[in-house]
Amino acid sequence: MRLLVIGFPLPNPQIDNYSFLSAPSFFDYDAVVVEPASISKVIEEVLTRTEEHRTFAGEPVLNEPTGPFVVGLADHLQRRREETERLLAAGKLLVVFARPNVPHSHILGLPGYDRYAWLPAPPGVFYRPPQLMPADGRGVSLVDRTHPLAELIERFQNWFTYRAYFSERLPAFPEHGRVLMRSPGGAAIAVELRVGPGRIVFLPALEDVPPGDPRFELASQMVTAVKRARMGETEADAPRWVAGYTLPGLAELEAEEQAAREAVRQAQERLSRAQEQTADLAGLRRLLWAEGLAFEAAVREAFRRLQFLVDTDVDKPGVLYADGRTAFFETAADRETVGEDVYIRLQRRLERDLLTTAEPKKGIVVVNGQRRTHPDRRTEPYTQALRAACESNGYALITGPQLFELARRAMAADLLNEVRALRDLIFETRGELRLPTEETTAPAAGDGQPTAEPPYRDPAMEGGTPW
Repeated sequence: MRLLVIGFPLPNPQIDNYSFLSAPSFFDYDAVVVEPASISKVIEEVLTRTEEHRTFAGEPVLNEPTGPFVVGLADHLQRRREETERLLAAGKLLVVFARPNVPHSHILGLPGYDRYAWLPAPPGVFYRPPQLMPADGRGVSLVDRTHPLAELIERFQNWFTYRAYFSERLPAFPEHGRVLMRSPGGAAIAVELRVGPGRIVFLPALEDVPPGDPRFELASQMVTAVKRARMGETEADAPRWVAGYTLPGLAELEAEEQAAREAVRQAQERLSRAQEQTADLAGLRRLLWAEGLAFEAAVREAFRRLQFLVDTDVDKPGVLYADGRTAFFETAADRETVGEDVYIRLQRRLERDLLTTAEPKKGIVVVNGQRRTHPDRRTEPYTQALRAACESNGYALITGPQLFELARRAMAADLLNEVRALRDLIFETRGELRLPTEETTAPAAGDGQPTAEPPYRDPAMEGGTPW
């Protein structure tokens, strides 16, 4: 048996490793494994002349008409299409690591060429949106355990990183395709398509398999899987009437298998929900150590827990709404001390808004200086100049750990007034935020609804100790 691998080197005596342009003819192999990203790479290298590429015969491949001493890129790509058609017409197997389609412009003689133009498809199936959609994620579940590649998929499921998924809603898919793997959210990230007597198996990308023993094992598993696939159709390919032919004990085993599949599906759904909820809540701890967009997202989630109306999109300007009041906020984080840049950004926003609306807004600066140090041991999370500037302009200066504590108190609060008191504290703070003891934030006994009592005053402002 001979196996050709394109753009994803696998060490095995039965495997030939080549690029898309340098490989021998596809139809001479029992199966071909292709990494489409490598196809895009070599095409663009020929177009930009950044790397030299040659055919298996040693002829240079250039983006020009074929001549006595050169092979035109367009002719070579068309030849690959014809070779793939012959491979599938012979009932052989093609394995493709699924990635989104991308265009390759400027190929002389092939306008409109794209990443999958060399690959035949079943009638009504196209390797582009809305059938092949971009996606990014980890985590897979095997659907068809009878498939020849099932053992390989199970062994390496932790290495798969999907970059695309197939839509199952289009009429052509059920007739020609079957799902092999799904993402945690149920997307079809691995499928098998029948093209005439041949088969194309799309698998998620295998980007993280390291060299050494794991790579050797993957190569061996791939060879074994291809050998199984050459044996022909599986139980899933049997015609429907075969189910009418029973064997002693088979019905009970099939029912047990179906019940187990359903239990796995339900457990996977519960796991996905639990993981999502855990990630949302645990993400607040990024207030203690993160920077950049991760810190910004945690800040917005903390304000949401304080019952501010805030857009969770980190690409949108930071604006808070609550109790008929509006505040603008900016964030900054650093391994060292946070400087004054964050103050300048906020000041410019507030000044532009004031000139536009003639309505003053509250300013809030949230910082996470010395972010890799335990909060209790942070000696200078922000400069004294930043503190003085915020105090002079009436901006609230809040550290990440302080905002974490505010969010924690809001989540533990029993009454709406308790959370309102925390928001009042933020709006009334000028300069450094001073956290009161938890007892001072509790409202008097009542019905728990907001009242018209005087605004909350922070007793720590009269000389308390910063948190």
